Amino acid sequence: MRKVVGLVGITHDITRRKQMEDALRESEARFRKLFEASPDAVVLLDAGDPRWPIVDCNQVACQMNGYTREELIGQSIDLLNASATDPAERVAYADPAERAAYLDRLRREGKLQYETRHRHKNGTIFPIEVSTTLIKVGDKELVLGIDRDITERKQAEETLRYFSTHDRLTGLYNRAYLEEELKRLEGSRLFPVSVVIVDVDDLKVTNDREGHAAGDDLLRRTATLLRAAFRTEDIIARIGGDEFAVLLPQTTADAVCYALDRCHMELKRQNDVPGTPLLSLSLGAATAEAGENLTRALKLADQIMYQDKATRKDLSANGEKIPI
Repeated sequence: MRKVVGLVGITHDITRRKQMEDALRESEARFRKLFEASPDAVVLLDAGDPRWPIVDCNQVACQMNGYTREELIGQSIDLLNASATDPAERVAYADPAERAAYLDRLRREGKLQYETRHRHKNGTIFPIEVSTTLIKVGDKELVLGIDRDITERKQAEETLRYFSTHDRLTGLYNRAYLEEELKRLEGSRLFPVSVVIVDVDDLKVTNDREGHAAGDDLLRRTATLLRAAFRTEDIIARIGGDEFAVLLPQTTADAVCYALDRCHMELKRQNDVPGTPLLSLSLGAATAEAGENLTRALKLADQIMYQDKATRKDLSANGEKIPI
């Protein structure tokens, strides 16, 4: 029988390993704190799975998209991408092959940023700005996406675009837009193109006597009249304080006369409303055939408008009834 005479113990100093484990836990805790404290939506995707499933997300991401964290974890990012149900608006990396190409770019460039749209759980689609980076956790590659709802920014940009081409008071196009359309029509096959110039008579007198609010009302009424008298494809613009212009593509001289008749009928209808301040307009029209200069037609229409205004003043001075 063997007798145990002693024990041999082998020990290793694991201080460094414990320090590394503590440092890792501390690092993970810091990451989690930053992850949850971010004012933007943060989403982690498994880049090794072609579906790019969501492996983690913060509360902001849940609130922004209308889901709970439990509903999002394990789901493909296609759940959120509006492109998943709107093929016309695909995200750049929407299918596996494109995602692989996207990952290659991400590895090379380190960070990629783009704009896309997400679909909220309630079906609402909204624009977001996405910034993505690639991180490694062990042997796993994860796509870290930071998403920001840019609805307000897009609305502001749209407002700026609108007012760069529209008159604030009437909502019609402005002079800058009309000049661009003149250039476009010059090189088009939409001839003949007719031009109408409309001037609000005695607007300054109205402003001086009754105030600018009354003058503004006459301008808005003129805009309403022009919208009613002309086609949706005609380009109606306010080009000065009291002056408007209309471009009528594919409109002959005879056809523009009918448009002027509609203006006069609409003007009479407005002025026949009891208690409505009188609106008086002077009009002129000209037509450019193929090969003719549209700017020249615009000037000719302006001259004819001033002739109309002068005739109306002469009739008024002689005590004669001014035709509407």
